Amino acid sequence: MIVVTTPTVEGHFITEYLGAVTGAATYLAGGFIGEGMISRNQASQFSFAWEEAARYMRQNCPDADAIVGVQHDLCSVANGNMVLTLSGTAVKLSKDPTYELRIREARQQEAEMRARLEAEEQRRREAEQEEERRRAEEQQRELARRQEEMARWQQELDERIERTVSSLEGNTFVSQVSEEDRRELIDTLSYAVNMSFVSKARARLKQARVQTGQGVIEYLLSLPDEELKPVAAAVLEQLKAHE
Repeated sequence: MIVVTTPTVEGHFITEYLGAVTGAATYLAGGFIGEGMISRNQASQFSFAWEEAARYMRQNCPDADAIVGVQHDLCSVANGNMVLTLSGTAVKLSKDPTYELRIREARQQEAEMRARLEAEEQRRREAEQEEERRRAEEQQRELARRQEEMARWQQELDERIERTVSSLEGNTFVSQVSEEDRRELIDTLSYAVNMSFVSKARARLKQARVQTGQGVIEYLLSLPDEELKPVAAAVLEQLKAHE
């Protein structure tokens, strides 16, 4: 006979209520009830008293299949003894014919739900991986595009510098610079070419004090930043060649 604190027994129907039943047992209190200080000895005595009281309940209703809705009560008596009283309702049971079927259906539904969740999680991970691959491909394409643009820009710059240097080779204003101005221009261009920043190179060119070489300075200052130092280096080579 099963003794439970719940109002029903899972998997069974209550077909008949046989009435209220009680059972009691006495034990020696070895701790402090109600203050969270129950000793291990008292806990074991309480469990033993519960089983004894439940046994008496079963003896009081031999025709019952179960005792449901069991509640307990404690009271103290003389010499530190405690009386545990159990009360419940004796009932007759019949097995629920659909219980096992419902259990199987519930387990099947749980398995299906778990499978759906796992499938959704797998799709989510695949979508995230696909998104990561797509972003990586976009980044690679963007990097390749920038590298291509940089290479094209560098090629165009090299071509402009080559054309500028080629035009300087046939220009006579470098050879017409006086010897004094030539030395000043060589020093100025040497500093300008070795400057880390183009702005400092321009400032150094503007400080040059030359007369016949002023056309060289003005020509260099008219160039864009990316062409200034390479062309200045070419002019410097021509000036040194005419020494």
